[in-house]
Amino acid sequence: MSTQLQINNLPDFISVLIQKKKIILFTVGIFIIIGIGTFFKMKTPPYYSAHCSTLVLFNNINNDKGLVIQNNFGLDKKENILPLRLYPQIAHSIPFLIQLIDSHTITDSTLLRSEELENIIQLKSHFNISVDEANQTVFIETNMPTPMEAARLALKVQQTLCNYLINWYSKQQELAIVLLQNNINEVLEKIIQKQQELQRLNLLKTKQHSISTPDLIRLETEYQTLNTLNTTLTKQLQQKKLTQQNLSTYITTIDPVVIPSSPANSSRSVTFYIAVFGLLGLLVSLYIVIIHPIINSWSNKNE
Repeated sequence: MSTQLQINNLPDFISVLIQKKKIILFTVGIFIIIGIGTFFKMKTPPYYSAHCSTLVLFNNINNDKGLVIQNNFGLDKKENILPLRLYPQIAHSIPFLIQLIDSHTITDSTLLRSEELENIIQLKSHFNISVDEANQTVFIETNMPTPMEAARLALKVQQTLCNYLINWYSKQQELAIVLLQNNINEVLEKIIQKQQELQRLNLLKTKQHSISTPDLIRLETEYQTLNTLNTTLTKQLQQKKLTQQNLSTYITTIDPVVIPSSPANSSRSVTFYIAVFGLLGLLVSLYIVIIHPIINSWSNKNE
């Protein structure tokens, strides 16, 4: 009886499967072994992702390096701002990463051993920083093998970045304070000079000497302008010093670091691979014991 006749009804179909069970089991077994091997080859270890976000308002500081006196006693404001779009580059720079790993063996970022550089570069792949310039917000995401490691790294990146920004703006404020103080000293020298000129003219006036009224008015105007400018600069100097003392207030944590409770990646179990490859093996075995003989039977009849 041909294979075509054997599958005319369900009992015959089952009978053929029983007769060929060794081929079917062997084929399914081979595919299950391939599936298990594929599982171990493609298996990726779980990793945990931690997140946090920080509001950074340093760009709201009146970042001027001092008010420079011009010939016409005008004010020239020079701003020095660190754009938020540079934060990701800063966080992946070698000096920043050295601060992040807090290695006592590395003393100079320009003299790194190959294994130290390798560890630093590897660290870059475990965290990412993105920014929302419109809302002045920095987002930090870390990926590590354990929940605690992910949370610790996120917190360390956040703290290191905050300290980096505070130190950077502190240096800018120090420079601004120095330049403002220099400007104040220059203004004070001019005030003393104008005072002396006014005293001389007033002395001549008291002795009934002829004095040019426009010259006296001009000197008095310049003297008052310099006094006003000195007051303005002094207030700005005080403001700069106050700002420098309170730089930490320009950073606020929006979303604190939370220890993740579940892995960020969902790796497929070995059962999934066994089921998929077992089913594939069953289909292949059915093709071998049923479909292929039928195709051969049809070909023989056509010939």
